[in-house]
Amino acid sequence: MIAFLFLTYDAICKESIWAQYFSNANSNDYKIFVHPKSTTEIRKQNLFKHCILSERCETGWGNFSLIEAQKLLLAEALKHSKITHFIIVSHNTIPVTSFSNLYNFLQSKNSIISYNKAKLPVHLNRYDKLQNKSNFSKEQFLMQSQWCILSKQDATTIVKEHDKIKSIFNHSPIPDEHAYINYLINCKNITNIEKKSTTHVVWSGSTPKIFNSLSNEEISKIRTLGKFFLRKITDNTKVDVNYLLQK
Repeated sequence: MIAFLFLTYDAICKESIWAQYFSNANSNDYKIFVHPKSTTEIRKQNLFKHCILSERCETGWGNFSLIEAQKLLLAEALKHSKITHFIIVSHNTIPVTSFSNLYNFLQSKNSIISYNKAKLPVHLNRYDKLQNKSNFSKEQFLMQSQWCILSKQDATTIVKEHDKIKSIFNHSPIPDEHAYINYLINCKNITNIEKKSTTHVVWSGSTPKIFNSLSNEEISKIRTLGKFFLRKITDNTKVDVNYLLQK
């Protein structure tokens, strides 16, 4: 079973695409959890309104509150013993292939995270803000995509050792780009994380490109890169849904 952990401002874009995506899946193969900043609009979405966490925290961009929210999502999902993989998803993400393709791919997989060593000064400066630098050096400091897939073992570690993670990253800027990968690899010496991006993002300077339309050719190219999701989109993004979700 796969947990989809939506970390959102409020409503999730393209609810109809997600509804069709899950309608083609066995309901025993997935479960949805949502941590919204506001619930005004998402409570109007039939697919997601019953998936909102009862326990939520205040969140703000670029600080540790996002790690707190992800911890709440992971902790709630871990209550379901059949869940083996935990996917963190934003409100402006859509799938680019069928659920069955994702499900089959994840069988016997460990955590999958896109990461690299931090190299730019703006990223290395975040290391200087760490509260505890004893576990790894600046040369070992890693960057990751927040939109990752965690195994049950790694998700359990993150929840159980949340206070230790907080003691290191609480005051570091943009901790969601550093906390999990550095803790798992540099603090816990976990060596089986697959280094791979599963969510396609096109960067324009320091901000992700917004796709106002998505051609079938673009979808095919994204699939050839081994991606299962795409961000950023809007509710007005034009896309051929049947092609998008074909097996």
